[in-house]
Order: sequence, then C-alpha cells, then structure tokens
Amino acid sequence: GNVAGINESSVHNMQVYPNPAKNQITIECSDAIDQNGTITIVNLIGQTVYSEPLVSNKQTLNIEQLDNGIYFVTIRSKEGTTTQKVVVNR
Repeated sequence: GNVAGINESSVHNMQVYPNPAKNQITIECSDAIDQNGTITIVNLIGQTVYSEPLVSNKQTLNIEQLDNGIYFVTIRSKEGTTTQKVVVNR
C-alpha cells in the first residue's frame, strides 16, 4: 500500500545557538540551502510567534519579544524541513 506523510528530511547540519538564549539566536546551516525558504519559531502550543524569510546560511534573529520558555525553530526550504528546540531564559 501507499504511505502518506510529511517529508521531514533534514536541512543538513542546522545549529541554533546560544541555547539557552536571551535576546537573539543565530541559525547556521553548513550545507547550501534554498534562499527562498522560511524560518519560523513556534511555542509549545503550536502558535507561530516569529517568521521571516531565509536569506543566508547564517542568520541572526532578534527574539527580545519572546517570553521565557521553550520554542521550536523550523527551517523550511526545497531541500526539506528541520526543527530544533531552543530555550529562552532571561
């Protein structure tokens, strides 16, 4: 039979730092990725709290508006999707 699902292939070698974070995070991918992708941050209940276009393999995001807590950073591009957890703790 056919299996349906979400393509959850990894964007290679994604790093999110610092973790825990205070006011900004840097997202770095060591492999080339599609520059037409997106970066989203969602909270634990699945609400998108931040989104911006993916413009380079190393991108710094200002997260001062986020409350303390656990979030998931996702990169979506034509190469696939990858998600990493980040903790905001001030």
